[in-house]
Amino acid sequence: MKNILTIIGLLTLPALAFSQNSVDALRYSELGLGGSARFVSMSGSFGALGADISSLHYNPAGLGLFRKSQMTFSPTYIQTDANTTFLKRSTDETRIGFKLNNLGLAVAIPQGKNQDWSFVNIGISYSLLADLNSDARLKSNATNASLANSFAEQAFGIYAGEIGDKSPFSSGLAYQTYLIDPINNDSTEYRAKTFNKEVNTTRRLKEKGHIGETAFSAAANYQQKLFLGATIGITRVRYSSSVIHTEEMVDETDALKEYTYREDLTVVGSGVNLKLGAIYQAADWVRLGLSWHSPTNINLSETYETSLKTEFNTAPFENQTSYEEKSGENLFDYRVVTPSKFMYSVALIAGNKGAINIDYETVNYGNAKLRPSYEIEGDAYEFEAENEEIKQVLKSSNRLKVGGEYRVGPWAIRGGISQSTSPYRTGFVDHQEMTKGFSLGAGYSTENWFVDFAYSKLTTKRDYYPFFHEGFQEGAYIIRDYAQVAFTIGAKF
Repeated sequence: MKNILTIIGLLTLPALAFSQNSVDALRYSELGLGGSARFVSMSGSFGALGADISSLHYNPAGLGLFRKSQMTFSPTYIQTDANTTFLKRSTDETRIGFKLNNLGLAVAIPQGKNQDWSFVNIGISYSLLADLNSDARLKSNATNASLANSFAEQAFGIYAGEIGDKSPFSSGLAYQTYLIDPINNDSTEYRAKTFNKEVNTTRRLKEKGHIGETAFSAAANYQQKLFLGATIGITRVRYSSSVIHTEEMVDETDALKEYTYREDLTVVGSGVNLKLGAIYQAADWVRLGLSWHSPTNINLSETYETSLKTEFNTAPFENQTSYEEKSGENLFDYRVVTPSKFMYSVALIAGNKGAINIDYETVNYGNAKLRPSYEIEGDAYEFEAENEEIKQVLKSSNRLKVGGEYRVGPWAIRGGISQSTSPYRTGFVDHQEMTKGFSLGAGYSTENWFVDFAYSKLTTKRDYYPFFHEGFQEGAYIIRDYAQVAFTIGAKF
């Protein structure tokens, strides 16, 4: 049997308890595809090419290849489609929106014809590193699997008078709304109203937010052969999620009619990182690139609350058929330290006709860490168990990106593909996550301005475990298609 029972709660949005875990570490460590339309159209494969404003966020040495100053503005349309399979039933959801993909300025500063360091360039750029918007829905009909059974099992060993204090976000609410009851007086064993009964289940997962970065960069050009660059990145996180879980009794004569359990999580935070990069012109037709991204130290503030509402056909107490309880807000500050990243690149250049670039990225997600907030004084929770779980669940993941560009006069045609391996260790999920993408684009450039268009699509396959209890450990399989149409207008001066 898989190791799923030990980490199943880590692969969900917070389901039965409020805690930080490997899901948080992975959410803020994985990056999507944001940047200029030229960058997007080549699947983000730019490590050895440079001369694009998005280079500041990936290989800052690319800033050193600018010969003219440049300003860019890049809005994007984003659509996320989620197909979810749960207990052999499939459902689809779609979410759309508009975001700022990139806004940047690169300033080329020539140093004179006889200087070995011919250019020392500076730049500032904002880029969307990850879009966190998504909507997914799980449905199942006439099943004995019930979240209420999980609440009953979680309450085992707790006296009724203490359950509200010891389990305020889940079982305590279930007890107060008569969804679970002690088996007898003074018992610490509980049974759900749904026990051994069939229910129709709907569970909606709503996520909103993004990870953005403002880069402050500098790069230098040595004899048109060696390009060195550095970036200080200021990361900003905004994320919120809602889990809305509803179960209706199949038997309409049952005392319980339906119930809805809801979780709401809001996260804001910021962090800082360092990026170093180099590009070497090995020959007229080949460039080699290397970049390193330091861990990003992100200080986060979370607000978490839950609620549970029950509806009865037959009143369980004092002729009242409807009950609702809320946990109240729980506030918690902590830090996520994302793992470092290496990127190795090679570009093959055909003069002014075009180029092909290959990037290979490697990052060990098992090195992510949860840490106490800097603002906490005195003894602080050190997340030792959570960090050990991260090491057990997550592993190294690699991403290959290939992008190409072909030029005909002022016009350019572009395309790219990408693929990432799973960040999860073997045996911890039913399906090993895989992310694949492709992109297309075109551009038109003059001496003083340019416009670019891009279409890209990333497909991610991932397991999601909504809850578990004795006799039920099934997960859902979610396939997300993340598509964007990006546009860039830029000025050269």
